[in-house]
Amino acid sequence: MKKRKLLKGSYDLYITNACNLHCTGCSVLDYGGDYDNKGKITIPYLKLNDVKDIIENFNRLDLCVEELKVLGGEPTTHKELKEITEYLRENKECYETLTIVTNGLNITNEIIDILKSYDRIIISVYKQLGDIRETMRLSGLEDRISTNTKVDYWEQDSFVRFGEKWDTIEYDIWSNWNNCYQKDSCKSLSKEGVYRCTITMNERIEGVDWSNAEDIDNHVHRDEPLDRCKTCYWPGKTEKWSSNKWKTDTRNFEKGLKIIETVNVYEKDIINTTILNHS
Repeated sequence: MKKRKLLKGSYDLYITNACNLHCTGCSVLDYGGDYDNKGKITIPYLKLNDVKDIIENFNRLDLCVEELKVLGGEPTTHKELKEITEYLRENKECYETLTIVTNGLNITNEIIDILKSYDRIIISVYKQLGDIRETMRLSGLEDRISTNTKVDYWEQDSFVRFGEKWDTIEYDIWSNWNNCYQKDSCKSLSKEGVYRCTITMNERIEGVDWSNAEDIDNHVHRDEPLDRCKTCYWPGKTEKWSSNKWKTDTRNFEKGLKIIETVNVYEKDIINTTILNHS
């Protein structure tokens, strides 16, 4: 069997633009938004066949990524999440680690069985709404998921106001590039091609299509800034996490905790949990 070309880094696969939370400044559902103007939704809703089209490019070009992250929106609300997950598992030669990113507020018994198919689960923590971690632990849900699944908690205390800079920092294209975590941790996959970061994916600029493996390899491993880096300031200005719909999100958060508390916990597994500080 031919050895696949390994693409280093973490690659985001956005499967849905629907979410049960409404985070101000969300990088894909409120992109470019601020407190005066409505932000943009930048990602489409992918059906199972759309995901198959993307993964087929990996098979055709003999490519493999270090980490493939399934996210949204809230991926657990996707009607075909089970089928998408099964398909990705059938094509496990396309990645080394399969990860899903969720806010943890829709973890029904059916969703639990799906999550157990992943190597890693990242649960976003919005402490302004409440801390989901204690409920996860006391309910026994952490123990149920799987001994083979790692669960990380991703604290979302603030969001970056993309394109806005701190007055006290001097920026240039190289410092923006060197300070940016997205170029390695948020490479993005789409039907049209591969992007080096969420920002260029949002704006559909400076990506590379699925024509050949060499161009993709060069793009995702390049060690010099993109043109967009000139005005994409890192570290960018941040704001304390907030919601565009506080009442709705508070209600959905409380509903999500009740779902966790009432799931049928019947397995006693031990999983590794850590806390990730990531703004």
